[in-house]
Order: sequence, then C-alpha cells, then structure tokens
Amino acid sequence: MGIMNHAQLVAEFSRALAEIGDILPQTTLNAKLYADDHMRDAVAHLYVHLLQFIRQAIKWYRRGPAGRAISAIFKPFELSYKGTLDEIQRCANTIQNIAAARARTEIRDIYVLLQLQGQRLTSMEDKISEISESVITNVQIAVENKSLSEEIRLGVNDMRPRIIDIQFNQIMGILQPRRMPQDALKRHQSIMRRRHIFDRNSTYMASFSSCLDTWVSSPQSSLLVLQAGPRAEGSAKGLVTHLITLLQSSSQKVVWYLSSLDSGPNGTFADEVFKSLIFQLVQTNPVACSHLVGGYLQALNLHSQHATSAWAEILWEVAKMVQPCYLIIEAEDLSRSLKGNEDQAREFTQLFQGLIDRSCREGSNLKILLVAYGFPQEREEAASSPSRSVFLVRPPVILPPHKRRRCVGKLSHSVRFRLQ
Repeated sequence: MGIMNHAQLVAEFSRALAEIGDILPQTTLNAKLYADDHMRDAVAHLYVHLLQFIRQAIKWYRRGPAGRAISAIFKPFELSYKGTLDEIQRCANTIQNIAAARARTEIRDIYVLLQLQGQRLTSMEDKISEISESVITNVQIAVENKSLSEEIRLGVNDMRPRIIDIQFNQIMGILQPRRMPQDALKRHQSIMRRRHIFDRNSTYMASFSSCLDTWVSSPQSSLLVLQAGPRAEGSAKGLVTHLITLLQSSSQKVVWYLSSLDSGPNGTFADEVFKSLIFQLVQTNPVACSHLVGGYLQALNLHSQHATSAWAEILWEVAKMVQPCYLIIEAEDLSRSLKGNEDQAREFTQLFQGLIDRSCREGSNLKILLVAYGFPQEREEAASSPSRSVFLVRPPVILPPHKRRRCVGKLSHSVRFRLQ
C-alpha cells in the first residue's frame, strides 16, 4: 500500500511540475503585454502559490525513504498538495482572463477606429463626388462660354493698342515743351544770319573744325563741351545752330535744346531741358519708345516731381531706343537760373557725362554736345575723362562782308565729310 501511494505521489508531483512549466511562459507573455495593476496582482498571487508548492515539494524530497513512504500513507497528494495546485491553476486562469479582457478591449478599440475611418472615407467620397460634379459643371460652362471668352480676349487685345495710344498721347502732352524745338531753331537761325557771329580767324576755325571732326567721327560715345566765356554767348549759339542744321541735312538723328531768347532773368529749369529732349527722342522713333509705356513712361509718373537724376535716367532709357543719335544742349537760360551755384551747374554737366559713360559700357552710340556758360572747371575735368573734350568758344569778331560766306562754307564741308 505504501509503495503504491509513494508511486502515485511521485507521478502527481511530476504532473504538477509539468503543468507549472506550461503556465509560466504564458504568464510571462501576458505580464509583458498587459502590464497594469490587475495583472501585477494576479502574477504576484500566482508566484506566492508557486513558491509554497515548491517549498512543500523540497520538504518532501529531503525526507528519507521511510519518511516519504509514511508521508504517502498518512498525507496523500490530494490532502497535502492538491489545494496549492488548484490555487496555482486558479491564478493562471485569472491571468488568462485579464489578458483576454484586455485583448477584447483592444479589439473593440480597433473596431471603433475602423468605424471612424470608414465614416471619414465615406465623407471624403461624398466630397469628392460633389467636387467632381462641380468640376464637370464648370467644364460644361467653360465649353459653352468658350466663344464668349474668345470674344472677350479678342476685345481686350483690340483695346490694348488703343489704351497704349491714349497713354502715349497723354505722355507726349506732358512732355511737350512750352516752346517747340523747331520754332526755337528757326528763330535762332534767323537771328544768327543777321548777326554774322562766326570768327573768321583761320587758326581758330581750324581748331574748332578738328575738335568737331574728332567728336563726330569717334566710334565711341563722347561728350563735347563748348565752354563759352564772357561775350562769347552769341558765338556759341551760332556754332550750335549751324551744327544742328548740318546734322539735319545729313539725315542724322539729332535732338536739341536751344535757350529761349526771351525767358527773362529767372531762366528755366533742368527738368524742362530733359523733357524737351525726351519729347524729341520719342518723336524720332515712337514705335520703339512705345515699349516703355507703362514702365519709364507713365503719365502719373511724369506728372510727379522728379530729381534731375531721375529725368536723366528716363532720358537714357529713351535714348537707347533711338540710337545712334546726337543730343545738343545750349541752355543759357538754365545757366541764368543756376548763376552763382556752381555745384548744381557741375551736377548738370556730370549727368550728361554719366549718360556717355553708361553708353560706352553698354556699347551704345550716343553723341552729346553741351554748351557751358562761365564754368572754368570744365577743361580741368575733361582731362580726367577720355570720353569728354572741351573747346573754348571765343567772342565774335567783326569781319568784312566778302569773307563771311567763305568761312561758313569751309565748316559745313568739313562736317558733312565726316558724317558721310
């Protein structure tokens, strides 16, 4: 009987240890996956009963053969160890139930998320359907209104040149000088014919002719300053008037500003000089200058007050459109308004020198002749600029009538030769 109970006890111990070996991996996995307070309490209870069972098994194993045999008779497995194994199984079931509940909760959360995603997808499909219907409707409207759009586009294209023409006329009205350049030239020609202001000194005329030849024939842009001292104003006006006439007769693009003979003691302003030059340049090639309408040539912009440098910038942009060209400025009325202010007079000259410098850098062909009244610094400044030359105009000399026509003819022949 004792042998049979002992064998049964050993078999039960073996079965219990095998069950414990199956329980522990599942418990470890569940404890890692769902580490909360309930799971930790259930695992703690499980290990308490495991340790109790192991302590009982070790105590039984340390007994001798006789003690184990007697224990098997008086304390069978069902009485001594069955309760502890049942508690271990109950704790293992509790852990499994907690894990199953957490898994069901996660599955429910996933289900809710999937429902929400499904609702969002349904809403997006509805919006896409609405957008598609709207796009189809708009396309149909666009197709139906294509002819109307074409008519509008053609109408706008037809209006654009008309608008440019209106703007162009407004700009020309703003730039138009109070005294037209052609009228000023005719008046100067009439006065110069009566005065006979040309100096007939052969050396002097040869020097001027050489200076003028160099200025006209130079392949680069250049500035020629005629420096007129006291009592030489008439000579300077005569030379400039005759040069304009020669350039016109040679079909050259030439624009000019000639001082008003009745402007009064207050003279004129620099912006009037620049406006007159810009006005003539635009008249020279209105098609090319029309590209500047809306840019540098704006009616509102031209109406506003500008610094002299801003007018010079506009003059440069227009001059680029009509090059090669000649600019001739004889502004005695401006020198009267700047009398006593050498800084402004020097600035006026430097603006034209700046135009020549820019023209040289960009490879343009621009020739400027400027008459300077009473500015002794011009000759010194010309030495520092290779693109500027200065000629000193002498006061007129009274000559016999039989020599006047011959000297004028020599100058005309020299200039025409260089322009051919």
